[in-house]
Amino acid sequence: MSLKTLFFTLALGATTIVASSSLNPAQSYKLVTSGKSCAAAGLIAITDQTECKNANNNVNNPMTYDIIDLQMMNAKDSNIKLFDRHDEPHGCLRNCWHGTCTRLDLNSRKAELTTQSCSTKLKCLCKTKPTTHKFVKLPKNTNCLEGSDITEESECKEAIQDLGLKENSWWTGNHGNIPAGCTWRDYDHHNAHWNAYTSGPGKPRNDLHPICLFKTQAEIQAAKQKVIESENARKAAEQQRVEAEQQRVEAQKALQAAEAERKLQAEQAEQAERDAIAADKERVSALLIKHHSTVAANFDFAANFDCTSMSLEKIQSCASCGKLSYGLNVETRDEYFELGIKNCLGCKDYMYCMYKGITTK
Repeated sequence: MSLKTLFFTLALGATTIVASSSLNPAQSYKLVTSGKSCAAAGLIAITDQTECKNANNNVNNPMTYDIIDLQMMNAKDSNIKLFDRHDEPHGCLRNCWHGTCTRLDLNSRKAELTTQSCSTKLKCLCKTKPTTHKFVKLPKNTNCLEGSDITEESECKEAIQDLGLKENSWWTGNHGNIPAGCTWRDYDHHNAHWNAYTSGPGKPRNDLHPICLFKTQAEIQAAKQKVIESENARKAAEQQRVEAEQQRVEAQKALQAAEAERKLQAEQAEQAERDAIAADKERVSALLIKHHSTVAANFDFAANFDCTSMSLEKIQSCASCGKLSYGLNVETRDEYFELGIKNCLGCKDYMYCMYKGITTK
């Protein structure tokens, strides 16, 4: 709602307030032309030079508007005078002593120590007492401003009572074709309304006044900003969660890939070992055939040797030599005898007998 200058004359005891102008919903300035002081009019005296200038620039007198007031409204700030004197009212005033308002005066002398009252010659500029509002009734056919909705039925009842509205007939429901939340109409039947609709603001209606939380534009903007920041924080947290999940999935995939590679390498190593064993078996088989034929050929000379004729000493000596030969990584029986023939001098006949399996003494 735009702030417009309001002009009116209000009789307050022996004090006359002839003009006022709203600067914000909770603060306004007034021009007082009778009574002892601003305090006598139920107002607050202005003691700050800057605020005195602001008040002068935002208050005029349409009831007796003339060139004098117009000149004063356009007065230069340099015309303000600071005083501590008894013959002027306390606070900020327009000095019109000689008929023309030629300057602004700011008198720091306490009101109880002054002898002059507010008058048409010494027009006191005062400010209203700050007021705080919790609830407000908006015009018909409107909705509450975003962030100023009443969201609880109990608070709706409190608001209607606080605003002094009649509530002898309540309607409650959940519909999107009337304003959501708290509304009121000047009827005897269903004058107070509570609509629990939460899917939007609902539709304005030409007989319903929205009842809303009283909030300044700055408060609404701050509330919106808080919601925006909260939503941004939620989105950032969600983004972090998504990124963390993606990293977890990627790490899991990397682990699975590494495990698959490890298994593949293990299988390949096992296969290579099986292949090597198979190759060794083939090689050993070939060696067996070769060694058997070689040993057999070596032993052909002793085909008629009497194995029972060997002495015990020779048997023991050749057996010891054979054991040493067997320790030289001998892989087959034939290889054992082949090495025994090569390494154990004089034991060829012994080896022959052992190879044939003939029992000696």
